[in-house]
Amino acid sequence: MEIDVNKPWTYEQIKEMVAVIMQEGVVKAFNAPAKRGWSRTLNRQIESKNDINRATNINVQMLAQMAAERFPGKPSLLAEEDSVALVKVAK
Repeated sequence: MEIDVNKPWTYEQIKEMVAVIMQEGVVKAFNAPAKRGWSRTLNRQIESKNDINRATNINVQMLAQMAAERFPGKPSLLAEEDSVALVKVAK
């Protein structure tokens, strides 16, 4: 996918960017350690699964918000959360 940063993005381009970011985030998270680490060889920090998930979520939310502001008539790029009903436990 080729994106020109000097031209305004279309809804379809933003939607495709979200899909690519999510796919790359999942692959990186699968390969990442559960805990953050340090590479003595590279002398840098190794991101944990949680670090990668946070970065992926922030980037997706940012693009989804941008799409919602620029294209108000289009459907949201984020899935709506279902409301959870509380259940009472009988005594």
